[in-house]
Amino acid sequence: MFAVLCVPNFALQALLRHEPELRERPLAVVEANDSNFAKALILECTRAAEATGVSPGLTAPQAQARCCELVLKSRSPAAEQSATEILVQTAYAFSPNIENTIPGVCTIDLRGLSFGDSEMPEAPEEADNQKAFDFFQSSATRCLIDAKPLTEWATAIVTALQQLGFESQVGIAATPSLALLAARADKPVLLVERTEDFFRSLLFAALEPTPEVFDIVKRWGIHTAGAFLALGKEAVSERLGAEALELFHRTSTQTIRPLNIVVPTDTFEEQMNFEAHIETIEPLLFILRRFVEQLSTRITLTYRVVGELTLTMTLESGAPYERKFNVPAPTANVETLFRMLHTHLENLRTDAPILSLRLTATPVRAQGQQFGLFESALRDPNHFHETLARLAALLGTDRVGTPIAETTHRPDAFQMKTPEFGNAPPRNPKLETRNASGLCLRRFRSPVHADVELREGRPQFISTLLISGRIKRARGPWCMSGTWWDERRWSRQEWDVETEKGELYRLRNVNGDWLLEGVYD
Repeated sequence: MFAVLCVPNFALQALLRHEPELRERPLAVVEANDSNFAKALILECTRAAEATGVSPGLTAPQAQARCCELVLKSRSPAAEQSATEILVQTAYAFSPNIENTIPGVCTIDLRGLSFGDSEMPEAPEEADNQKAFDFFQSSATRCLIDAKPLTEWATAIVTALQQLGFESQVGIAATPSLALLAARADKPVLLVERTEDFFRSLLFAALEPTPEVFDIVKRWGIHTAGAFLALGKEAVSERLGAEALELFHRTSTQTIRPLNIVVPTDTFEEQMNFEAHIETIEPLLFILRRFVEQLSTRITLTYRVVGELTLTMTLESGAPYERKFNVPAPTANVETLFRMLHTHLENLRTDAPILSLRLTATPVRAQGQQFGLFESALRDPNHFHETLARLAALLGTDRVGTPIAETTHRPDAFQMKTPEFGNAPPRNPKLETRNASGLCLRRFRSPVHADVELREGRPQFISTLLISGRIKRARGPWCMSGTWWDERRWSRQEWDVETEKGELYRLRNVNGDWLLEGVYD
C-alpha cells in the first residue's frame, strides 16, 4: 500500500503560509520576472478569485478586468523550497520511506508500519508485476478490515500540515499512481478500497489527458475514468494512439514503480522577503511570532526541542545582521522562545530598513538531569536568562554576568562573562577555598583617598575620612607591575601599616596618589 500527500495550489499556499489573512481575498499567483505583470499568466488563485471568474491560464490584465480587487503576487522559488522542506519533514515524521515526487506531492510507502493491531507486510524482494500485484492486493484486502486506524493516521498528517499553514489531501491505494489520483480528489483523506468504484466516480479530466484526447473523448460522451477504461486498452489505442495508452498505464493496478527514497534535511528555518521595507519593531515582532510558532510545531513533530535560534536580517544598506541565541534550557515553548527575541529587538538599532528576515532553529534532544540530594538547580533557566538580557540592555553587557578573573597579577582584574547553563564545570582542587591562617583583608569599595606624610620614604602619618593619626609600624613597599607592552600597563606600591590604636590597614600608592585600600580583620 502507498499513501500520497498532496498540497493543492502549492505555489499559492507557499506564499500564503505567512500571510493567512489573504486566503479570503481574491489573490492570484503569476509567473513573472518584473512587477508590471503585463504578459504574465495566472498560475493559481484563491477560491475568492475563482468566484469572480478568475481562473488559471488567463493573463493578468484579463484577470484584473474580471476582478478589480484582484491581488497579484509573483511566484516565489524560495517560499516553495521552504514549503517543500516542511512537506518532506512532516511526512518523514510519520514514515521513514518517503519520496519527494514533485513540488507539493510526497509519496509514502506504508510497508512495515503498524495501524491498530495490524502491520503492513513487507514486499517480496524479487517479484514480477503479477507477484507484486498479488502482494499489494492482499495488503489492500487486509486494509479493508483496518481502514479506520489507517484513515486516522492519514488524518493526523493532514492535521499536522494544517497547523503549519497548509491545506493538504491524502490518498491511499495499492499503487503510487492510484494513490496520487486519490489524493487529488476533493477529499481530505480517501482510501481506495475498490478500484472499480473509485474510477466510476473519478472524472476523466483527473487523468490529465492531452487537450486533443480530452476533446475527442468528451465528444464521445465519456466523462468519467471508469467509462473510459471500459472501452478497453486495445480499442482505445487503435483509435487514439500512444497518448491514450499512457492513460491506461496511469490507472493500472499491476504496475508498481520503485520509489526514490529521500531523507529530509535537519534544517529548520523560516524566511520572508518584505515588499515594503521594515523600519519599526511592531511588524517585525508580528512576523517573528509566526516564525517561532511554525518552527516550534515543526520541531515538535520530530520529538525534539529548540536548542539554539539564529536571527538573520538583510538591511537596505546591504550589510547583513546575524545574532545567535543559545537557549539555556532547550524547549519548544513558543512564549519562552519569542521573549528571547523580543528582549533583544527592543534595544536593537539598525542603520537602515530591513529587507528580509530569516529565523533558523537548531533542534536538540530533550534531556533530563538527575541532581544529587543536596544539589539545587534554577527553577526556570530561560526566565533567568531573559532577566539577565534585560539587565544587560539597561546597564550594558560589561556590567552583567559572572566575574571571571583574568590571567594577571593585577588586583581586581576580571571580565564579565555570560552565564552558561550547560553541565557544571569539572572541579579544580587548586581553586577550592582553603582555611587560611592569619588575618583577612576587608577591601573598601571603592578605596578611600588618603593624605600620607613620608619620612625617609616610609609612611609616618595618615589622614582620611575614616582614620587619622600617626603610623606606628609600616611594612613594604611591595611593588607590582604588568602589561608593560601596551597602553594598559600598570604599576603600584602597597604598604601594610599599623596605627597607634593597633589597627592594621593596607595603603596603595599609584603614581604618587595614596589610597586606603582596606582593613585587616
